[in-house]
Amino acid sequence: MNPTAPERDAKPNGSKNLAETASFFGRDILPERFKNWLLYLFLLGLIVRTGFLLEHARSPSFGVPTLDQKYYDMAARMIESGRDLHLLRGLRPLLYPMFLAAIYKIGGAHGVDLAIVTQHLLGIFTGILVALIGARVFRNRVCGLIGGALYLLAPVPLYFEGELLIESSYIFLIFLGILLVIRTAGSEGPNLADCGPLARAAAPPPPPPRPGFGFSAAR
Repeated sequence: MNPTAPERDAKPNGSKNLAETASFFGRDILPERFKNWLLYLFLLGLIVRTGFLLEHARSPSFGVPTLDQKYYDMAARMIESGRDLHLLRGLRPLLYPMFLAAIYKIGGAHGVDLAIVTQHLLGIFTGILVALIGARVFRNRVCGLIGGALYLLAPVPLYFEGELLIESSYIFLIFLGILLVIRTAGSEGPNLADCGPLARAAAPPPPPPRPGFGFSAAR
């Protein structure tokens, strides 16, 4: 059965639309425009986090450490005052309490507020790092910008930035480390084949073999 004229016209039009869609998502931008869009990403993150901070400041729980936040706040104040850390009950990384202690020293009575503002700034810079990593890994700057915008609009990182918790600073450090590894691996992006020895070195050692039963040992 021969196709009708409208069906014959629809096939080229359909393939043309697919090609236009593929070219739209595959297009890239110049490095100069990418830098300008990174500035727009920074402004986007600043607007979102300023609105969230103004709304969060009205909450009765703003700046009041609870649960895990009490540990980090107490450890930071002990580091700031030079007290003996052996009095702490628990074993957690001290990098974040040291970070808080430095901010408490600078902010004084408003140290907690300054810490939350600083964590929001780290969240903005993390979004910029996501954009840079995405542009290098996918070799497309538009993909990097989309990834950075999605991170800056995500509610979960935004929430943790407003609490005295370790997540926001450690996520920033993790993405900074990833970007440094990618830059070190080469300007064209990382070679996954070169990551094999590093991944094997970082992997935990295999568990020791379990002793077998008598009949298996006899074999």
